[in-house]
Amino acid sequence: MKVLRKAIPYFKEYAPAYVFAIFCGLVNTVVWMLIPQVLSLIVDRVLNPLLGASPEQNSSILAFLIDGFAADEYYKIFGVLGGVFLALMAVGFASFYLKWVLLHGICLPGDFKLRRAALDKIHGSGNKLLREYSSGELITIANSDPVEVKDIFSYIIPFLLEAVTSIAIAIVFLVRMNWVSLSVPVVIGTVFSVMTVFYMRRSEKVYDAMWEKRSTLNTAIQESIYGIRTIKSYAREKLRRNYFDKKHDDLDGAYRDAAKMEAKYEFLYQGVISALFLLTAAVTIYLGVTFSLTTGECVSYVSYAQSMSFKFMNISFLLADLQRCNVSGKRLFAFLDKHDSSLDGYGSDKVSARPNIELDNICVTGGENRILDGISLSLPYGKKVGIMGRTGSGKSVLLKAMQSFVPIDGGEILIDGKPYKQYEKGEIVRAFSFGMQDVFLFSNTIASNIAFYDPNGKEERIRECAAAAEVDEFALKMQDGYDTVVGEKGFGLSGGQKQRVSIARALFKDAPVLVLDDCTSSLDVATERKIFENIKRACGDKTTIIATHRACAIADCDEIIFLENGVVAERGTFDELMALNGKYAEIYRLQEGEVAA
Repeated sequence: MKVLRKAIPYFKEYAPAYVFAIFCGLVNTVVWMLIPQVLSLIVDRVLNPLLGASPEQNSSILAFLIDGFAADEYYKIFGVLGGVFLALMAVGFASFYLKWVLLHGICLPGDFKLRRAALDKIHGSGNKLLREYSSGELITIANSDPVEVKDIFSYIIPFLLEAVTSIAIAIVFLVRMNWVSLSVPVVIGTVFSVMTVFYMRRSEKVYDAMWEKRSTLNTAIQESIYGIRTIKSYAREKLRRNYFDKKHDDLDGAYRDAAKMEAKYEFLYQGVISALFLLTAAVTIYLGVTFSLTTGECVSYVSYAQSMSFKFMNISFLLADLQRCNVSGKRLFAFLDKHDSSLDGYGSDKVSARPNIELDNICVTGGENRILDGISLSLPYGKKVGIMGRTGSGKSVLLKAMQSFVPIDGGEILIDGKPYKQYEKGEIVRAFSFGMQDVFLFSNTIASNIAFYDPNGKEERIRECAAAAEVDEFALKMQDGYDTVVGEKGFGLSGGQKQRVSIARALFKDAPVLVLDDCTSSLDVATERKIFENIKRACGDKTTIIATHRACAIADCDEIIFLENGVVAERGTFDELMALNGKYAEIYRLQEGEVAA
């Protein structure tokens, strides 16, 4: 099975212990199959003689244990057989305990490795690949699917081996009694094999539907949690609840379909087992009446025949469970093996500490439209560049393309004169400190969110960057100061407060190029001006790129670019653009007039 082959590398480190656990399970199986052998001897050599019947020769493989005793030494025989019975029980319980503890202890690290592999894949993938999956699908892949794969090793394989071993041992013992007794195993095996084929075909479709519905529900729950402010502001709690109810009902329906399927086959299996019990009773009576089996052998025969019926049923349900695990495993490994084209062609060069960046006629296409068209920009180390443009003009895409977050469809980006794909992708990302437009804060302290790039960073450095971003203005007023824990996604902070933490986080990274993507939009003009003045002092000679809607914020940049529909409509210094009296000058005068008013 492909899933099993893919999963083995995550568990092979523990192969010796796993093999020993399997061995313990098989020992447990053998022990329980030997117990009827003891009981048949007790019936034929102890109980029947005590009741006045003659001792009978028994086919039990343990008969050699009492060969040296006279037929009337019932109590000595019982003492030996009773001791063997207790010893087998002790070995059975000990082997079962060892198997159970070892299997779970061994397989949990493999489960962890699979989860980590899924998370690493999510972290290392580009937006193009991740957009192929919903958030609910990714949560299911990273959280639930590894558990299902682990169950193949911790539950399904051991129990399948034990069931097959149990059936094989039972057949051997039945042959030792009388070859006619094989009629029951043949019927049992044939009937259950046919039923299992139909069961497996049906179960794969049902479990695949369950996976889809569970992922969709996960997405609905996540959206309701992360969008709680929007939901409340529009008073749409009832709408989201109804949406949740619908997705839950879909999943509930999938689970009910699975329950109905399992109940139907459970009913059929139980019916077959009942019929086979009657067949076993008939064969037992026949063999007993014809003196083909002793009384004790009849007891063990019934035990083995019934055991085989239940083991065949167990195999059917285990194979159905394997289908469920296989569905999850295929989804998990399909994601892990999925090629991420955004990582193609990158080299291994390292970015220098003072990089010079050149954008030469770059183009970015989205669908049938060009988001950026022929953008050229020279960024020698230390240059300050401001980017303006209306919503949708391509500002954010330009900044992301510069940092390799968005693939370019034309032109070239050079770092120190070399194409950026000669560099390791992680090196390019590390060369930029990115203050994002959409702020994400983790459920942690304010200080920890600022020090995200280096959790072991010095407290003085955290406070220095926080002060530059004007975080002091609100953090020091809180009861726990910088140790205040903000809620998930920054719940508990206003939009402007989150933006200031984001700017502080970008400054803390201390990369050679600082990029701020409209991350002061929620701030008042006075606070924004303070922050940009602080950034000038904090960044020194670092390259700084600021995208904004406020013309005054970039007035003292070395170069200002005004984008319109993905092309450069205007560019130059502040004085040059004001003299040009174009779009930038118009917006600047308008905004300054509003501020003055």
